[in-house]
Amino acid sequence: MPEKTEEYSHLIDEMNRDEYDSVLESCVELGLDRDELADQGYDLQQLKEIHLGLSDGLDVSKYKDPGYAWFEMEEIRLGLKEGFDVFEYRNEFDWAQIKELRLGFASGVDISIYTDSAFFAAQMQEIRLGLENGVDVTQYALKDFDWYQMRELRLGLEAGQDISAYADPDLPGNIMKQVRIGYDEGVDMMPFVQKGYSADTILQLREGFADGLDLSGYAEEGYEGDQLAVMRDCARSGVDISGYLSTGYYGQQLDEIRKGLEHEIDVSLFANERYNWFQMREIRIGLEERLDVTPYLNPDFRYQQMKEIREGLESDIDVSVYADTKYSASEMARMREKLISDSEKPASVDYTPEQTQEIILGIEAGVDTSLYDDPSIPAEQMREIRQTLENEAN
Repeated sequence: MPEKTEEYSHLIDEMNRDEYDSVLESCVELGLDRDELADQGYDLQQLKEIHLGLSDGLDVSKYKDPGYAWFEMEEIRLGLKEGFDVFEYRNEFDWAQIKELRLGFASGVDISIYTDSAFFAAQMQEIRLGLENGVDVTQYALKDFDWYQMRELRLGLEAGQDISAYADPDLPGNIMKQVRIGYDEGVDMMPFVQKGYSADTILQLREGFADGLDLSGYAEEGYEGDQLAVMRDCARSGVDISGYLSTGYYGQQLDEIRKGLEHEIDVSLFANERYNWFQMREIRIGLEERLDVTPYLNPDFRYQQMKEIREGLESDIDVSVYADTKYSASEMARMREKLISDSEKPASVDYTPEQTQEIILGIEAGVDTSLYDDPSIPAEQMREIRQTLENEAN
């Protein structure tokens, strides 16, 4: 793989070099000195900007300086092409802001409305877009609004809305968005904003209304967005989750219960707030596979331990050997693999329970069990080897 990577890198370098030489030659043909260009050490993108300016008959001496990054050269070039003097603003504004001023100038709007270095470029963009789309930007062209808020207010004005209800600098942009979309859908979400609901909760309420589902009563009870989202999923799929609703579950837990109900399994075995959603998932998968999940229903198991026990059950081995919270998931994995390996050996070389126990103890201790992993070695001798290995390791 490293050889291939080096080969591709070499090909890319050759392609870039060929392109560079081609652009350089074009610049020379348009009147520039080859040696001067080579001495200045322009990169490919800078050279392209010089070439574009020459092609348009511009005075490239305004930016033919390797100290300019290519995107700075681009702004100067486009300014020259459009008749906009970027140098008039260079001392006060950064290049991203200058770009917004140039774009506004090019589109013919009154850029004086946002020619203020206190505005970030993204804010300038929202004001510029509003001016280009003919809305009253004075309603949001204020430094108190961030760009996200400006965007939502602009879109609201463009939709013909009265934005006064949500043109509040203290209202986050993601909440403004839900109010704006709600107005478009004919629903006033401001009462829910005034109740202090989160943006995600308001989103789910709004989408619920769009589905013909009124979840506002659940929001009053304290259910939040992630929980309401599961209720919407249940309503769409016809799953009755009402018997398991509780504000004590977070959304992903409720979603595991929903999935279980959809598969018609006994969700009461894991519909317990003591289980996190990862644990619920392991139990749900086991039930869907028609396993007896009893060995790992203990909430004290981490979900990784549950997974090892479930996979052991899938392999039809005796998981009772390692289904104990004292074993880590990695220890369980080694024991599970050992039990599977033993179960695949011919009956004539079966291990006795005592031998199996010695091997498991060795795995737990982290010693090399291959030194005594042989059914012909008596369990007592295995114990001696294991203890010797453990002593040496310590």
